[in-house]
Amino acid sequence: MSISKEESQIITCIRSLAMFLIVLSHYWSWLGWQEWCSQFLVVGVPIFFMLSGYLYGQKDIKDIKKWYLARFKTIVIPLYVFYILMSGILLCLRKFGEFDIVQFLKLLLNLQGLWGGQLGNVDTGSLWFITFILICYLLTPLLQKFRAKMTWGKLFGLICLLSAIEIVFILSISPEHFMVSLPGVIFYIFAYYFGYLWNKQVHLKFYIILSFLMVITIAVRLILKFEADSGDILVGKFYDRVYVSYSQGLLGFWIFITSYWILNKLPKIRVMIYPAFLKCDKLSYYIYIVHCSFLRGVLNLNQATNSLLVNTLLFLMCTILLSIIIKAISDMIMNKSFKIQTSR
Repeated sequence: MSISKEESQIITCIRSLAMFLIVLSHYWSWLGWQEWCSQFLVVGVPIFFMLSGYLYGQKDIKDIKKWYLARFKTIVIPLYVFYILMSGILLCLRKFGEFDIVQFLKLLLNLQGLWGGQLGNVDTGSLWFITFILICYLLTPLLQKFRAKMTWGKLFGLICLLSAIEIVFILSISPEHFMVSLPGVIFYIFAYYFGYLWNKQVHLKFYIILSFLMVITIAVRLILKFEADSGDILVGKFYDRVYVSYSQGLLGFWIFITSYWILNKLPKIRVMIYPAFLKCDKLSYYIYIVHCSFLRGVLNLNQATNSLLVNTLLFLMCTILLSIIIKAISDMIMNKSFKIQTSR
């Protein structure tokens, strides 16, 4: 199973869009608008989960051990390179902070998404996604075993069951770092089987229904937010722990379908924008890892000058430069590792 060249271009463009939305959602903190803008712009995260599931739902894993190793290296090596480089930068600036061995082990084992973690003053709050995408990859060979027997009805039932279990747990025991982020895994599972079952055609009736559901969902979300901000504790708990995540998932799915439809129907536009989006896509994971370090904390570049424009340009330059450096080092390590393995 494989995807076509045209679909690969579409996925590249959507993934770059998701990265842009994530960076923009955090950038608004400089303007004091983060709480409002993050309500919708962080939709880039569920889009990333869905894109990963969608792609792997159309691929066959033949050697599970090699597949696990490849996914682990691709995700974790750049993360470790980031920790080392950022720690070195902070040490040179004498801003590293206190070293905590327990927190360090959490990050070394990539458990920050489950129990949090902090490496001195290295910002790791936004890196929870990496823990959960590795959980998704861990489940993928199991998902493949049931793929041939999956139907639309079974998929609907599976997602409803998983969501119901997750909602019950989060409203009762609510482990802060784990359960709140678990819907990302559910989005991945949905997209995995969706990618396998979907015929790549966006029917108008389906799109109208999906758009209607999306509008209703967002409208209800705004109402719930108003009630939560008014002091209703129960509504606030349901809104923060349940509704935000699942409404983001539906919005992310709508953005995926809409973008797919437009780029498929307008091939000239897709071909025209693809080269620029491809460059962004190659750096998207590294930019995700890096960008928050220059938006907040001790390296917050909003404090560099009195000009927002200059600070923004500095942020873009530092983020892109460090992303390129991390990618180059990571590629060198992985290529060297591959050569050693093949020589054996």
